[in-house]
Amino acid sequence: LSQQTTGRAFATVLSARTAIGVSVSGELMVLQVEGETWKRGMSLQEFSDLAVQLGFEAAINLDGGGSVSMARAGSLLSEPSWVCGQDD
Repeated sequence: LSQQTTGRAFATVLSARTAIGVSVSGELMVLQVEGETWKRGMSLQEFSDLAVQLGFEAAINLDGGGSVSMARAGSLLSEPSWVCGQDD
């Protein structure tokens, strides 16, 4: 097992981000912000500020970057920003 070593760039880069957490009343909350790494999205600080504004009491930052997507009841709510190559 190795420690992540992306350093400051991880926290400051604009990117898609995902978090799961709870509200003060104990409700489960999920937050996802779409983006494209280095081009659009939120820094980790902006993302955490938004989570607090939306009522998160505690949260864990999950996956981020071009692969971030969200589905609900079998329907895709957002799409990843990266594009796969065409299969030949």
